Amino acid sequence: MADYQLKEDGGVIYLGVASIPPDPGNSEWVKYQKWLTLGNTPDPIIQGAKPEDPMIAIKSAINSALTIDQLKTAILNYVTVKGD
Repeated sequence: MADYQLKEDGGVIYLGVASIPPDPGNSEWVKYQKWLTLGNTPDPIIQGAKPEDPMIAIKSAINSALTIDQLKTAILNYVTVKGD
């Protein structure tokens, strides 16, 4: 499973939690573009895909032994979603 998954609207879902629009002014989109230039490939579009429950993504990040930065991102996205 890749860090990013393509969305029908041209954006991506990061770590199953954060929805990132295709906006060159968005710092997360810029990070995604850099990730692509490093030779990475996102997961394909799944019709109707939406970000999952943030807690599931955090547990998945812990169980997958992802990098600390990926885990931090999952936690920050969880806090952001819960704060809304």
